[in-house]
Amino acid sequence: MGLILVAIMVEVMWGLISLTAKKKWTVDGRYNFNRSDMMTTIEGTRYFSYRENSLAIGGPNSEFYDYRNHSAKVGVNYTINPTHQITFTGNLIRRIAPHSVMKGTNDFSAVMWGTRDSTLLRAHNRFVSSNVWNYSLNYIGKLDTLGKQVEFVATYTPINNRSETQMLYQEMYLPDGTLLNELPLIKNDNPGKAHVTILQSDFILPFANGFHVNTGFKLSLSRNNSETNQYQLVDGSWILLSDLTFFNRFYEDIIGSYAEVQRYFGQTFIKIGVRAENTDMGVREVYNRNFFNLFPNAMVQQEIGNRKVTLNYRKFISRPGFRQMMPFRTYLNEFELSEGNMHLQPRYSHQFTVNGELTTDLFLEIGYIQEKDLVMQLPRQEGEVTIYAPMNMDGSEWSANLSYSRQLAVWWDINGYARSFRYTYEGRLNADNVSESGYSYNFGISTTFRLPAKFTIDAIYNHYGRAGYGGWRDFSSNFSRLAVRKSFLKSRAQMVLAVNDLLKGQRYRSEMSAGNLYVYNVNYQDSRRVSLGFTFNFGKTTVKAATDKKLGNEEVVNRAN
Repeated sequence: MGLILVAIMVEVMWGLISLTAKKKWTVDGRYNFNRSDMMTTIEGTRYFSYRENSLAIGGPNSEFYDYRNHSAKVGVNYTINPTHQITFTGNLIRRIAPHSVMKGTNDFSAVMWGTRDSTLLRAHNRFVSSNVWNYSLNYIGKLDTLGKQVEFVATYTPINNRSETQMLYQEMYLPDGTLLNELPLIKNDNPGKAHVTILQSDFILPFANGFHVNTGFKLSLSRNNSETNQYQLVDGSWILLSDLTFFNRFYEDIIGSYAEVQRYFGQTFIKIGVRAENTDMGVREVYNRNFFNLFPNAMVQQEIGNRKVTLNYRKFISRPGFRQMMPFRTYLNEFELSEGNMHLQPRYSHQFTVNGELTTDLFLEIGYIQEKDLVMQLPRQEGEVTIYAPMNMDGSEWSANLSYSRQLAVWWDINGYARSFRYTYEGRLNADNVSESGYSYNFGISTTFRLPAKFTIDAIYNHYGRAGYGGWRDFSSNFSRLAVRKSFLKSRAQMVLAVNDLLKGQRYRSEMSAGNLYVYNVNYQDSRRVSLGFTFNFGKTTVKAATDKKLGNEEVVNRAN
């Protein structure tokens, strides 16, 4: 085992503060800061035919990021009376990487793994920042003694993003070190502003005859204005390249409603529902799409003795990120580009599962999922240039999941899982069919030891077998972690000392082939780290902690950010 790469990550959280005045008002606030750096090393080779000859491009790339993450939240809750309450929540999530450096080497040869003919050396600096604000108003009202309840949520989320990449050098050398050519220096500046508005209502309606109805509606309005500005250094000045500069005005309006009915019939529980969504989305003056979908779901749960067996079905949608659907092309280096795909379709999934307890400690689930239009980041070759773009593929997967959980002693808990699955993926990459199928497995174990003086030891190991995913074939990897926790000051404070990736197994290797292109990558993050964390909870311990209210914007914010 090699030396542990040590980096210190200090995390401080300002815990819950609660104040009451005649039990009407509750105020809570939190602040969290995290700073860490990360080094990623990528070894890659691309082999393709070009002008009736073969060409291989390969070499190491390194990326260093200095991440600084801030999150702050304040919540104000007013209890009008025992059945009605209003909560205002405001929070900010800020992520910045001000000192990132990327360096790369591309070795060229006439055949794969052959003697190099020339070498491209390149480096650039990168700045990344993201600011997400959330302003939300939540109302909950209890309608009767049966438990009927109504909840209204209004959330507004402005988002500011910016990434800037500036090349420092891009030079071609002969094997003897002679400078062959100085290639253009490019700068990419990509600012973006998004606004997300959510209006949502939910009704929980239990009835005396045993029926329970959940229903509601949701309106999601999203706008994202993003720029792709590319410049070239000419005589000491950055000149805008108009052909590689874009301004996109993306919009997405989703109107949805749902209804769900559930009831016990003796030892059988049945739940049936459906969600309807109408989507209007596109990029102004580029394209527009409008589509309507129904998403049914059903569950049947049967009690057999003291065990339960559950059957589930649901259809759901996963939408691409905003930027993925925008027409743009970004210069990475002279031989690599990335671009968006305005023809991307949402991913639709049909999922079936059956699960149940085999024993008190053992749980089994068997599942099948059929997916249409998975979004995959795939390369294609155009001459000497490799272009990375998101594309749609179809897939399916059968799986069996076994989990085990038991308290072996008052001071010792253990949890484990094993998963096996068969996968199939297929789709089009340019004029070629890309397909992959096979079997794979994962397993993991975690254990907790509770020691005297409020010390706790946690150990985790997960293994991921070789598998295929959307045209890529991934090799095996693993993750391990050991942590020691200590609580003190009447459990208000906690300190955690952890070592991640003990076995240095987070080395991700993958390969794919399509048409005239073969790609092999090895990606390793320096995740073997020592981290130190500290939390402290302020405030009155006699006051009930304020619960987090839902914002209703989580899925769309992840796509916009």
